[in-house]
Amino acid sequence: MALTGLPKSSCANVEAFARGMRALARLVAPEVARAVDLRGASALLDVGCGPGTFAAAFLRRNRPLRATLFDYPWTLEVTRKLMDEEGLTDRVTFAPGDFEKDPLPSGFDIV
Repeated sequence: MALTGLPKSSCANVEAFARGMRALARLVAPEVARAVDLRGASALLDVGCGPGTFAAAFLRRNRPLRATLFDYPWTLEVTRKLMDEEGLTDRVTFAPGDFEKDPLPSGFDIV
């Protein structure tokens, strides 16, 4: 996989890092999703989403919820692959950007 904007030598490292982050976050993400009441929310923005593990936990817990994942383009290429593995791609929008420089998308119930 050649990730947008990264040297080819970095691509495998980005995916390996994202998968490692996902493995660690899976230990707590379901518990966080149970603790945060999102009833009535329909749109979540995950800023700096990384592998999207927390967004995935919220989506599984809240069926009507949709999520927009905001991160670097090369991160989102891996995140898209991971969301596809989770079977959640149909409920996710991917928004590339740098949260330190780019305006955040708007129109969300929870960020």
